[in-house]
Amino acid sequence: MYYYKKDESGRIEKYSIVFNKEALIALKIEIINNCSEISHKEVTGPLTVAPNHFDFLRIRNYKEVKEGRVHSRDFYSQNEVIYTFSYDLYEPPYLVELIDELLEGNIEAMEEIINPSFKKEKESFNDRIQKLEEEISNIPNLNYAEKVSKLEDLKNLVETAKLNSNQEDVRKYYKKVADEISLWLVDTIDIDHVEKVISFFDLSKDNIKTLNQNFLYLFE
Repeated sequence: MYYYKKDESGRIEKYSIVFNKEALIALKIEIINNCSEISHKEVTGPLTVAPNHFDFLRIRNYKEVKEGRVHSRDFYSQNEVIYTFSYDLYEPPYLVELIDELLEGNIEAMEEIINPSFKKEKESFNDRIQKLEEEISNIPNLNYAEKVSKLEDLKNLVETAKLNSNQEDVRKYYKKVADEISLWLVDTIDIDHVEKVISFFDLSKDNIKTLNQNFLYLFE
């Protein structure tokens, strides 16, 4: 897997991307454990509404309690067994998605890891609680239903924040993941030479993207 970068002098640098797959997978699991947003769920219904409790990374503390049977009105259908399913759902941060994409060969994921903006990561609970409190304070008291609804949202958010009190900030893990990625300079070429070859073969941007999607941006 290669990464292309244009330096200040106008030359294109070709790098080989090297990383330890097993180390990245281990970091991914650590990030899911330590940085996922945890929410408690309870669902009642037939087995078709049960979560995939074999997804051990995202579904934790799974329990199911048989509540009884619901009689079917259809003579040809069997009565359904109803359960209550309770579990903790771990929603991984965006960094986990980037690791998966990197393992699949997406170079853009590597760039987001090395030069993160954190825009796609969730806000902290403190920030979300503060924003919701401001929203509530701006709702006129006469808008009773809306205010009560937002207060219920605030209550749920505070309870979820408590459930996540031991979770860590994912931003510190970006550097840990980046440290597992090495770039080895393979070769360099003057961009004018590349443009002459492109012109000689009458290649379009679509042709270049077909050859290597991570190469096109150098000419934009």
